[in-house]
Amino acid sequence: MAFACALSTNTIAAEGDKADASALLHQALEAQGGEKALRALRNVQWTFAGYRSEIEQSERPEGPYVTEFDTVSEIHDYAGNRYRDVTDAKIYPVFQFSHGTVTTADIAMRLNDGKKSAGKPEQIRIAGERMALSPERVLLTALDARDSHREADTVLQSVPQNVVAFTLDGAPARIYLNAYSHLPTAVDYSGPLARTGFWAFLGDVTARTWYGFWWL
Repeated sequence: MAFACALSTNTIAAEGDKADASALLHQALEAQGGEKALRALRNVQWTFAGYRSEIEQSERPEGPYVTEFDTVSEIHDYAGNRYRDVTDAKIYPVFQFSHGTVTTADIAMRLNDGKKSAGKPEQIRIAGERMALSPERVLLTALDARDSHREADTVLQSVPQNVVAFTLDGAPARIYLNAYSHLPTAVDYSGPLARTGFWAFLGDVTARTWYGFWWL
């Protein structure tokens, strides 16, 4: 009988965590424009320009480093379950190159300097995770997850954060929501997508994506 009582208490606590998470996510969705508007998105296209220091290509580990300038474009086609990304990279004044990925529900293709080749099944999964954790979709992904739950509040960037955790593709994910604006501050993920950085990291890796300068 004592064991049954403990089990019942744990179940109630878990259901409470789920309800708390749902309330936080709905609050965040309203701050982002509303659940209905976000679910109605059929496709999203965006571009950005940035750079990275090519530490692995540079002469000295302490720098100065060779700088790679990147222009990236992505298309998230939710209606057709398709994904495309292309990165145009330039290392002045030496050379430039382009690479990317195109996926559908069951096909992956690589792009290298305009040439097409067969992709890998893993790229389909990674593209799906990329779309699921994108800023326009991550709150819906968490809301739809069966195991989403609230975790202890914390502080990031000197600002209080509400924390919602869930599982994606069998790996833990965590969203930090600004306690004042209710918008995402950061997202942690430890699945295949986290291991797709340069040199394809091995082992237990958690990738953190930061968000800022939200506007509607």
